[in-house]
Amino acid sequence: MLRAQITRNVSLLHARAFQTATPLSKGAAKVVATKKRKQTFNPSKGKSGEKATRAAGSSVKGFVHEVSFTGYNKGAENIAIAALGAGALQKGTVCAFEGATRRDLAHFGSFHKLQYHELFKNPISLVRDETLQVDAYVQKAVTSPSSENVLLVSGKGGAGKTSLLAQAHALALQRAAIVLPINNADSLVDGSNDFLLNTETGRYQQPMFVKNFLHKILCGNKAALQALKLSQEYVSHYKGKQTKYDAQTSLYDYIKSVRTSLDTKNNAYFATIIAELAKQDQFPVFFTVDKFSTFTHNPYTQYRNTENAPIHFSDFELPALLLDFVSGAQSFKRGGVILATSDVHKRNDTFRVMLGEMQPRPYVSVEEYDPTVGQVFLQKKVQRLAVAPLDLAEIRALTQTFIAAKVIPEKEAEKLEDEEAFASYVKQKYVLSGNGNFRELLKSVVLFY
Repeated sequence: MLRAQITRNVSLLHARAFQTATPLSKGAAKVVATKKRKQTFNPSKGKSGEKATRAAGSSVKGFVHEVSFTGYNKGAENIAIAALGAGALQKGTVCAFEGATRRDLAHFGSFHKLQYHELFKNPISLVRDETLQVDAYVQKAVTSPSSENVLLVSGKGGAGKTSLLAQAHALALQRAAIVLPINNADSLVDGSNDFLLNTETGRYQQPMFVKNFLHKILCGNKAALQALKLSQEYVSHYKGKQTKYDAQTSLYDYIKSVRTSLDTKNNAYFATIIAELAKQDQFPVFFTVDKFSTFTHNPYTQYRNTENAPIHFSDFELPALLLDFVSGAQSFKRGGVILATSDVHKRNDTFRVMLGEMQPRPYVSVEEYDPTVGQVFLQKKVQRLAVAPLDLAEIRALTQTFIAAKVIPEKEAEKLEDEEAFASYVKQKYVLSGNGNFRELLKSVVLFY
C-alpha cells in the first residue's frame, strides 16, 4: 500500500516538472548542439586535443614480427663462415646467404619467421645430401625444359623443406635464373584474398595476391627482367586510359606498369607475363611452391560463388596455371618446377598418390581422392626428394656454429671444450630434437638459453 502511494507521488512530480519546463530558445538550442559537437570523439586527437601518436614497437607489429624483421641480426656476433655457392658445396658445412643473394631471397620471402635467422649476421644454412641433390637438379634444369624438371620435396614437419627451398632459390639465382616463388599456397585457397570472375576465361582471378606476387618477382629478379624485351606489342586499359608497350619495352617495365591494373575486369596481364617468360630462352625460369599439399588437403576452397557453393581450386587462374606447369601442359624453355609439402595438411589418398605411395582407390569421395591433382602425378614423371632427419655429424656442425656465434653462452661453451663433454652434448641435442628434427633442434638450443 505504502509502495503504491510513493510510486504515484513520484510519477506526479515528473509530470508537473515536464509541464512547467520552459522551452529552449533557438539560440540556447544552438549552444547545446554546439557543445555536443565539441564532445564528439576525434580518433586523430587525444583528450587534450593534441594529435595522437600511434604506439610503436612490438605492441603494433607483434613480438614474432619484431624479432624476425627489425634488424636484431645487426648485433649478432661476427663469425667466419663461407657463402653458399653453386657448384662448390661440401656436405656437412654450414654456409651463409650473403650479398645480392641474401637481398633477393629476402624479397622472395624465403626466410620465414621463427627460423631464428636474427641470431646471425647473415642467415645460415647447412649443406646436406638433399642440398647436393637440389644443386644437381638446378644444374640440369637450366639447360632443359621445365616440363622435364618437376621436383617434389616432402618430409616431416620441421625437417627443413622450407630451408631447402631457400637453398634452391639461391642456387638458381647464382645460375642467372628467374625465380617465381609462392611461399604459402594456403593463401590461394583460404579466402584471405579478393577474387573476381573473368567471364572470358571462366576462371577466377585474385588481383591482390597476384599484385604482391609480381612485386616479389620484380624485386628479386630485377636485372634479368630488365634485360628481357617484349616479344610483341601490347595495349593496356585502366580507368579509361590506354597505354601502349612496344617490342623495345622491358618485361620489368611492363610488369611494373600493369601491376596497378590487375583489378580490371577480364584482364589477361598475368597470363601475358607468364607467356612472355615461356617464349624467351635467355634466362631459365623456376616456379617454386611451398605448401603445395594444400591442394590435396581439400579440393574446395573457402571461396564461394554466386550460388553460395564452394569453388574448386582449379577454377582459379593461378592454381590452374601451376597445375599446367606441373603436368607439362605449359613449359618454360629452360627451368623447372619445385613443390614442397607441409605437415599441416592431411595425408589422404590424393596426398599419397602424389608421393607415389599408392594407386587411387575406387568409390572414395573427392575429399579423399581428387583426380584433378592425382591424375597429374600418375601421368607425369616427377622427381621426388624426401628430406631426412639430421644425423649426429650434422648436429655437431650446427652446434659448433652456435658456439662460434655465441648463441650458446660462453660459460656453457667452456664446458663443451672437452671432446667427451661435447660429444655427449651433441647426443643430448639429437634426442631432444626428436632424433634429428631441424626445427626442434633450433628450439632446444635457442629457447633453452
